[in-house]
Amino acid sequence: MSSIAEYDRYITRRGYTIKKDSLNQTEERKIRKELHVQPFEKQKYMMEKFGTLPPSFKVYLESANKLYIPRYYGIDNFGPAIDKIGDVGNNINLKFRGELRDYQIDIMDKFMKLFKKNKGGILNLKTGGGKTALALYIISVMKKKTLVVVHKEFLMNQWIERISQFLPDARIGIIQANKVKVDNCDIVIGMLQSISQRNYPENTFDSFGLNILDEIHNFASNCYSRAFPKISTQYNLGLSATVKRKDNMERILSWHIGPVFSPTGTSNNFGEVNCFMLPFSDPNYQQTFYNFKGNANMPKMINRMVESPNREKLIIDLLKHFSSVGRKTLVLSERRRQVESLQKKLDEIGISNGLCIGGIKQKELDDIVKRDVLLATYSYVQEAFDVPELNTLIFATPKSDIIQASGRILRQTPENRKFIPVIVDIVDSTPGMVKKSNVRKKFYHKSDFTIKDVKNTKDIIIHTSKS
Repeated sequence: MSSIAEYDRYITRRGYTIKKDSLNQTEERKIRKELHVQPFEKQKYMMEKFGTLPPSFKVYLESANKLYIPRYYGIDNFGPAIDKIGDVGNNINLKFRGELRDYQIDIMDKFMKLFKKNKGGILNLKTGGGKTALALYIISVMKKKTLVVVHKEFLMNQWIERISQFLPDARIGIIQANKVKVDNCDIVIGMLQSISQRNYPENTFDSFGLNILDEIHNFASNCYSRAFPKISTQYNLGLSATVKRKDNMERILSWHIGPVFSPTGTSNNFGEVNCFMLPFSDPNYQQTFYNFKGNANMPKMINRMVESPNREKLIIDLLKHFSSVGRKTLVLSERRRQVESLQKKLDEIGISNGLCIGGIKQKELDDIVKRDVLLATYSYVQEAFDVPELNTLIFATPKSDIIQASGRILRQTPENRKFIPVIVDIVDSTPGMVKKSNVRKKFYHKSDFTIKDVKNTKDIIIHTSKS
């Protein structure tokens, strides 16, 4: 640990504060080097794909006399410091109007001990595990006025719905662009873009004693990480199903918010889930393309793949069946034009459907999600797409990382389900796509899903005609 005197290091809203003249050259160089981060620094494919890396950036602030570094980075490297934030935030008293599941109670017992001790932490809980409900439960336990930060407007609306459900007595405020309503509120929902990029009066955040950062993996970018020193308070909670980032910047989150807590022993709380591995071959639309460096050109391969009439017919045949037995299906694709084409076909045969794509207003989305078939891009449903009635999922194009996507049909508890959840995984015959399929299959095994290898759509129809 450092030999810096206790009075030369302390914790404020801006982070772990150190007087520069108390640091030796080695310590200061270490801070400036380690907190100047380079996204994708270990990924050679970024250089191969784009010829360059994204800009590096600093994860610290400084004045003429002080360095302000992330709180938990400071504690880990220089030891505990005087807490000048103290017991801040308005006290609130909200009763939680819900019941936690048995496994959630176990999670809370373990997590809250660490959270109160560290005054921060990241709850890394799988999709469908009830992160929002647990966060609202934590608000009721901590009894502190709370700021919830989200990065998409539809998440703001989802939080308002869940607050009304579990903490119905809460007075809700907002921070978004020029709208700032924080007085006489118990819970305020703020937009990440606004908080990170605008300069609100410093006292805007003085009344909060608890921060909840939803989908916290998004906060580790150069732009969004600027929110941390603005809003940091006594207790800080991060929520995510997938803390790991492709650019390796997830360490920024732990530096600011605290250790990641990933519950163990909860892998089979989803109940029975059936995954149908459906082989598909259409050589005219499954060519392997290469870029100028000789690497497989996956985007071009997918562009060609979605043009296949046979692929579209296969998906439509499945949707006809799922709709006829009362299932509610989500179809996901990497390409918007594919889901738009599927919509035209479904409209022609009279199957209720809707497109979930960027630019849709909340009022329109509220109507769309009531339909039998939802057609969406992977990017749109990547985070917090909450339609509990969904029970069937079709991957229209191949993808390796389907953790978030698969959770979209697992919102209901097993005892409340009318149908056993079904995933239709179309396995393409090209080598690169088979590799992606194997990655997905490992995830299914790890999640205790039942994998069923089938020959054609008829096999799936037979298996799903009753449940």
